[in-house]
Amino acid sequence: MVTYDHRIDLLPSTCFMKMQASTTTEVVALFAELNSSLTQKVCIMDGVNEGSSHTKRRKGSLDDNNILTRKWGKPTMDEGYTVIPSILLRSQAKLRIKCNELAVLVHLLEHWWKPGSMPWPKKTTIAERLGVSIKTVQRAIVKLEKEKLIQRKERYLRADDSRTSNEYDLSPLVDRLKVLAVELAQLDAEAKTRS
Repeated sequence: MVTYDHRIDLLPSTCFMKMQASTTTEVVALFAELNSSLTQKVCIMDGVNEGSSHTKRRKGSLDDNNILTRKWGKPTMDEGYTVIPSILLRSQAKLRIKCNELAVLVHLLEHWWKPGSMPWPKKTTIAERLGVSIKTVQRAIVKLEKEKLIQRKERYLRADDSRTSNEYDLSPLVDRLKVLAVELAQLDAEAKTRS
């Protein structure tokens, strides 16, 4: 069992699969609404549901699942959910990423199921889910790499050595968020000391 001491956000997978934001403003509004309504402290147990093509892999305690089901409804939660550390959303400006990059990053997180196995979704899948062009997704990935939040690794099929979807190493993001979390905790402690 993995216990998160900090606030995390749980977003139903259906948010990613059906999100068709046509403007940057709509993406910002969606994430702001989701962040404010979902932030909570939970325990997450690692587990994989082999029959699912999306993130029906993380299960919390019964109380957590009941709260989420009451909040989102059973059909929505039956599709699974994705864990997003709140520090990612609260530090978006410090990470120097805009809405498109955040949306693509959230989709990469939706495909990241196990700590030692990085995600490798197709750019076309992300583009279709976001309702944007493949070029928009490519530009977002380049920006995420430039900001040293992800590392793209080429993958090849063994049979004929042809290229397939890239793997996206998210460990640079994890490392940056750990530093930001410590900084934020220090600022919070200093603010409490002053008051």
